Amino acid sequence: MPKTPCFHTFLAYIYPVVIQLIIIILNCSPDPRYRSSSYRQSYYNEERPIQQTVVTDAGREQGLASFMSDELQGKKTANGELFNKWALAAAHKTLPFGTIVRVTNLENQKTVDVRINDRGPFVAGRIIDVTYEAARQLDFIQQGLTRVEIQVIKAAGKQ
Repeated sequence: MPKTPCFHTFLAYIYPVVIQLIIIILNCSPDPRYRSSSYRQSYYNEERPIQQTVVTDAGREQGLASFMSDELQGKKTANGELFNKWALAAAHKTLPFGTIVRVTNLENQKTVDVRINDRGPFVAGRIIDVTYEAARQLDFIQQGLTRVEIQVIKAAGKQ
């Protein structure tokens, strides 16, 4: 007569499967840039005091700029492109994708033109997140944040 399977033998087979399922489910958490705002705030350096955004005249805005993390390299931006830290691109909360803006570092007057291809920043007081290359050209890599003025140079879809 065939023996009926022992309950302990059943557990020995099912236990590893359950553990693997739990690991898979826990690893399916969203990308850091899409997590809750409390996570985003801790994700960025919050040691500096928050400064309010200042809108000067039409097409100009002043506030804080930061640069995006290397962890985003190769991941999709909000417009579907792959993030490239060496490109001259930026994230802005409201400007249309494809808009070209001139970013001026108010600390040293260096400027760079960037194309909006993502949304953000998700921290109060910041008006733009630029790529590592744009931050390098603006000379604020060491500080992480700087006061900037942005000016729309070319609206999206216009020649």
